[in-house]
Amino acid sequence: MGFDFGGVTGSNILASNVLQPGATSGMALLMEILFTFFFVLTILGATDERHGFGRFAGIAIGIALGLVNIVGIPVDNCSVNPARSFGPALFSPDAWGDFWIMVVGPLAGAVIAVLAWNAISASRKAIE
Repeated sequence: MGFDFGGVTGSNILASNVLQPGATSGMALLMEILFTFFFVLTILGATDERHGFGRFAGIAIGIALGLVNIVGIPVDNCSVNPARSFGPALFSPDAWGDFWIMVVGPLAGAVIAVLAWNAISASRKAIE
């Protein structure tokens, strides 16, 4: 069975994060890592004191979150935030089987984004 882009969650309720029909754990984990990396890197860049967007940082962050969700929701309802996944999982017993993906993926993606941002910031300081 192939991946059914835009599948239906099924018996789960309240926007819990579970794999959609045809999605694999590896696919969801990679997606969570990459999208959290993208989202956190956008947040760090938009809120940077010297090179950020200032009062318009919220627009950049909102657009980034929207894009992440548009692509990620059809795979696993797109977490990019373990706390966002924990609440709905409390009311949906089917969600606990995939919950580890919603914790490991965003944490790994955020750590990689912070390391990348530190490298970018260090190279900017070296140039200035």
